[in-house]
Amino acid sequence: DAVRIFTAENSGKRQAITAEMTIKKAPNSKPGYMVLFGTGKYVSAADPGNKDVQSLYGVWDENIATGTLNATRTDLVAYTFGALITANNTRASQQQAAVNSGKTWYATTGKKGWMIDLTCTGCAAGERFLDKPLLNGPIAYFLSHVPSDDPCTPSGNGWVTALDPNT
Repeated sequence: DAVRIFTAENSGKRQAITAEMTIKKAPNSKPGYMVLFGTGKYVSAADPGNKDVQSLYGVWDENIATGTLNATRTDLVAYTFGALITANNTRASQQQAAVNSGKTWYATTGKKGWMIDLTCTGCAAGERFLDKPLLNGPIAYFLSHVPSDDPCTPSGNGWVTALDPNT
């Protein structure tokens, strides 16, 4: 039987998960797996105008055979992006030492993973995740898109976010 491990929502609004998830072994000899995914959708004409904040997630599936483990955002370590750096069109990332007293999520009692909201100072609103996270060695790559507000114009911009999913 399936057991819900997480409900993706931000500010009381459910976040759509429309792309395939990536599964990897849990870090640090923890039982179970890490489920890597992002939220957002781009399938209807109204979607480009939706500016709700979407997120990237790494949620620990403890592989519990019975019961319900339905983690929420408060059960995750929250990371953020820094401001847009226009000189090279990048956004700063928050160093682990500045978050959670420098501890990884799995070294923190009660935490079930991590999350990053897809927003930053100076970045366009409406970023969403639309593809399967890619694993290459210890790094996970998340490809996201910020569509044009015009549904008839196939343009916009996007980001490639690379991170260590174990932190």
